[in-house]
Amino acid sequence: MTAEGTLISEEEFVAAVTSAGYPTPTTSQYQGMCAAAPAGDVSSRKDLAQFLAQILWESDGLRSKEEYLAANDPAAVATAYAGPDDNGKVFYGRGYIQLAWADNYRAASQDIFGDDRLYRTPEVVAEDEYTAWAVSFWYWRARVAIAAGYGEGFGFTTKAINGALECSGDSTKAERRYKTYTKVAAALGETPLGPEGCYS
Repeated sequence: MTAEGTLISEEEFVAAVTSAGYPTPTTSQYQGMCAAAPAGDVSSRKDLAQFLAQILWESDGLRSKEEYLAANDPAAVATAYAGPDDNGKVFYGRGYIQLAWADNYRAASQDIFGDDRLYRTPEVVAEDEYTAWAVSFWYWRARVAIAAGYGEGFGFTTKAINGALECSGDSTKAERRYKTYTKVAAALGETPLGPEGCYS
């Protein structure tokens, strides 16, 4: 998916984001998405609708490339993500997918760039538009699209991303994710998958 041969035009991208109730995205966000898309192997509009819906939910409508808790309570975030392999850094949620944990930063960096730059300087994931999208596409390909049930129901993508918290007990967030997805799918002219895979 590139700006020249994209699965989605900028106008469709704007419609998908705003139909879900979020502010109008910028041209640089659209261009960053198109440039980074090869990291994700998203090859159909049906898959793109699922991806965009999850990205919108994770990033508060593309308004945050950094976990809000990091700004509101840095000490809590440092404790929550502390680990033996932290390289002196805190690997909290960054990028549009909210990539977290040192192992994910290292794996994404190696796969996208062929080195450990994101492990050494995780801040760039929140600072650079291309990188924020690239790690999101990478996570989708490496952790979501390979999950059991992928393509059978939208809930399987939620389960792969945040299933431990949203797919048992109170499913309010998972249900809201699904509503976001139905709006994005409609904006792209796609018939949405059912909610199966998480709370139903």
